[in-house]
Amino acid sequence: MIMSAALKSCFVLIGFILAYMSYLILGALVFSAIERPVEENLKSELNSLKAELLNLSCINATAFESFLERVLKANKYGVSILENASLRTNWDLASSLFFANTMVTTVGEFYGNKVSRSWMLRVV
Repeated sequence: MIMSAALKSCFVLIGFILAYMSYLILGALVFSAIERPVEENLKSELNSLKAELLNLSCINATAFESFLERVLKANKYGVSILENASLRTNWDLASSLFFANTMVTTVGEFYGNKVSRSWMLRVV
């Protein structure tokens, strides 16, 4: 049985979409595996520091400054110790998938409008 060109194109397109989705999921899993332990360690350190600060009978300037420095550093990575912080982690599968997709789709933004004339280099 001979397949029509349109049917072949559909199968190729579906194959590319499945490969792209697999690549994104793999990227999301890698980002999650790398970033989540760092985030959890940072949260643990901040919670320990918070407990230490709360157990002090009198807060001195050095301890307070240290606490603020760590909180601000963690805040840059989206980690919060506030009781009303809504997200448990910033690197769950959905967030990691979004990050992987962003990385894949915006890499060309840094190179301006320069495009290779060779179709082979455009694919790579």
